[in-house]
Amino acid sequence: MLFILFTLFILAIQLTQTSSSRTLVVLLGSSNNELLFDRINTATDAVSTSSHTVDWFLSGGFTSDKQTSEAKKMQTLISNYKLENSTWNYILDEKAQNTSENLVYLESWLNTLDYSYSNMKLVTSKFHENRAKKMISKLSKLNKYCLLYTSDAADE
Repeated sequence: MLFILFTLFILAIQLTQTSSSRTLVVLLGSSNNELLFDRINTATDAVSTSSHTVDWFLSGGFTSDKQTSEAKKMQTLISNYKLENSTWNYILDEKAQNTSENLVYLESWLNTLDYSYSNMKLVTSKFHENRAKKMISKLSKLNKYCLLYTSDAADE
């Protein structure tokens, strides 16, 4: 019995350490390739020197071609930037069709976790920043996010 309690204690310590050394990057999709590439570049630059584990929440559903979701497309492109000694995990939200759904699905996913992130980043475009901030302020878990924005790319 003592061994089981000790094991649970060690696992709890490891989980706490793991969650504090993890970064969550939330990347909002776009059907506009220029905007999408711009957001990806900003996101990968933000974590390019990180030795921590990076969890990528990639949010974007299927566009008109119905073959590949924006989330899956982002995963494919981002994986090319991964550093050799880093750990990158991908969480794909392939249902969201707009910013509101992106953030609602994100908060729903965060509510399923038994830990929280100490470092969280939301990446979108500069023109999109105010709309995203308004929506984030209405969702309790998302108020902690560091909102990054990309350079001025063409509007959606």
